[in-house]
Amino acid sequence: MVLGFHLYVTGDEKWNRPFDMIRNGADTFSWTHTGIAECLFSQLAKRPEGVHCENTKIWPM
Repeated sequence: MVLGFHLYVTGDEKWNRPFDMIRNGADTFSWTHTGIAECLFSQLAKRPEGVHCENTKIWPM
């Protein structure tokens, strides 16, 4: 939501350009605002009972 608010307030697409995130020190991966939103949407759509994440795993409630 914060990335969405940033875009809404500033009009700046900064976070919709790929940016690297560090996962485990040396391990990095790229994300965009749209990519994060799509990933969260697909997780929630597959599990309407809710998402419970631990170590990148989704556990249905």
